[in-house]
Amino acid sequence: MYVVYDLEQFKNLHSCFAIDKDTGDKYYFEISPYKDDTQEYYEWLTKLKGMIGFNNLKYDYPLLHFFIHNWKKYNSPEELVRAMYNESQNIIDNEYSQVKNPLIPQCDLYAICHFDNKAKRTSLKDLQIAMSWHRVQDLPYHHSRILSKDEALEVQDYNENDTLSTLQFYKNIKSKIDMRKQLSKEYNIPCLNWNDSKIGEQILIKEICELKNIHPYSIKSSYSGEKINVKDCFVDYVPVNKEIQQQKEEFAKLSLTNEEFKGTIQRRFVFKGFPFDFGAGGIHGCSKPEIVKLKPNQKIKSSDVSSYYPNLAIAYKFYIRQFGIEFVSVIKSLYDKKQWAKERGLKTTLAAVKLALVSIFGKSNDVYSKLFDPHYFLTTTINGQLLLADLHCSLIKAGFKPLLLNTDGVEFIVDKDKEHIYDQICDDWMTQTGLLLEHDEYEVLAIMNVNNYIGKFTNGVIKKKGLFETDKDWHKDPSFKIIPLALEEYFINGVKPEEFIPNHTKIYDFCGRIKSNAGYSIEFHKLNKDKLKVLELQKRNRYFMSNSGGYLYKVKQEKYIAEWKGQKVTLFNDFYESENYNIDYSWYIKQCYKIIDEIEPKQLSLF
Repeated sequence: MYVVYDLEQFKNLHSCFAIDKDTGDKYYFEISPYKDDTQEYYEWLTKLKGMIGFNNLKYDYPLLHFFIHNWKKYNSPEELVRAMYNESQNIIDNEYSQVKNPLIPQCDLYAICHFDNKAKRTSLKDLQIAMSWHRVQDLPYHHSRILSKDEALEVQDYNENDTLSTLQFYKNIKSKIDMRKQLSKEYNIPCLNWNDSKIGEQILIKEICELKNIHPYSIKSSYSGEKINVKDCFVDYVPVNKEIQQQKEEFAKLSLTNEEFKGTIQRRFVFKGFPFDFGAGGIHGCSKPEIVKLKPNQKIKSSDVSSYYPNLAIAYKFYIRQFGIEFVSVIKSLYDKKQWAKERGLKTTLAAVKLALVSIFGKSNDVYSKLFDPHYFLTTTINGQLLLADLHCSLIKAGFKPLLLNTDGVEFIVDKDKEHIYDQICDDWMTQTGLLLEHDEYEVLAIMNVNNYIGKFTNGVIKKKGLFETDKDWHKDPSFKIIPLALEEYFINGVKPEEFIPNHTKIYDFCGRIKSNAGYSIEFHKLNKDKLKVLELQKRNRYFMSNSGGYLYKVKQEKYIAEWKGQKVTLFNDFYESENYNIDYSWYIKQCYKIIDEIEPKQLSLF
């Protein structure tokens, strides 16, 4: 039996709620002055084949491990639960150190999604909001509280809600888990609880070590903190355009340590009104906010370099130094395998190879990775930017209107009678660089800036970035999904926000998220019969803009900061049915027109 589970631990209560992932059968075990399931709990645990949780590797299972090994040592449930509370605090104080060899196999959704990464830190409550879960609830009492019998029942109810939402998240990312199970067999690596980046890194290391017949433990970074002369990083390519050659000469003057890369590489130069923004991760540029629609005599061309950074290494034979020149042949083999798997529809193999290829660049600048080699990182990013900037500059000089410049591609408006010139410039660049450009065409492209745009390709595929995203990564704020939905309808289908928004019926899409941080608490203020009612809210809350309701404030030391000045909201932590939620549609419409008016400055609106 495989179960999804969650634990809660108080001074006088241990509770475990679990659900069989296949049958849906529910299990609840409690150790407290009011109920003693110790024997049944232990026997049930010994029958399990596996357990699925959220941050269970670092908290829930270590606590279970303590229980399994120590439950017989205590004379009463009160003694046992007090010992488990102390162990719970010990686990937290030791920053959630995990058990190396769990007695019961564990699947940790938190670890799989890399929520332990600072930039992606995401709680189960955040996920409840992102998943449109019917109930968003914080722990009803502080863990140090001595609970009454009725309070213990409240915790049981809370425990069940957390477990059910964990089960839902498991279903949402099941494809990730299935992929990891297949990769574990295919590559013989224990990757069930690894994040994508680690899987890619380990596949690459495994391939290289097998080729060189060495053990991964023998691999150590060759970088010891020395300065790297950028002029030594350049590939054998002379820019076609003098403007890019000048940028190359400026970069050649730099001598940098790993810690100095990010700030020093950031620079801008403008050519014929178009900004070229160099950065540590890649080059970017955007002409201006605008909407571009397909005209009979024009094409909106998108040209991307196929697997840019890996193919850059293949074409110019640069490598992570601790792996030697064999690194290039492994990258070439992985790229060929990617194309092979893509042609045959082998999704798992394709996903694995993509992870390996994508992980290289980021991991080469990760001091904790065996791929760490700042020289490789700098060689990749400097040359990648200069080569693409050279192509972009050539296309501008040929008279084509630039729209976007991204890390691995460009977007231009191309007159059909000059398309052959565009294609020739691209072909020449491919010949000179040894890289491959893949071309596509847009029907429409609405650009706010380089990080925020939406476009529809001629094959019907819609590309969305930044504030236009409607299906965001789980760690991103899902607030007010109705806005990007309405913007998509407007820019792609020509439907105005004031037509779309009031007719949209999914209440969750109108909801926003607010959470306390940096010592702030959250309060909800509402007038009730001329009396101010103040509610101190939980850490994370869901709400929507409404014509009735109250006001949200972040509070710290009697300092009140309105979340939305003058705007009423209705709390929606618990779903409820209503024929009329009294939504303030005008607020959402205004937010849409703020973006529309930036892209189309002449757009007039009554809102």
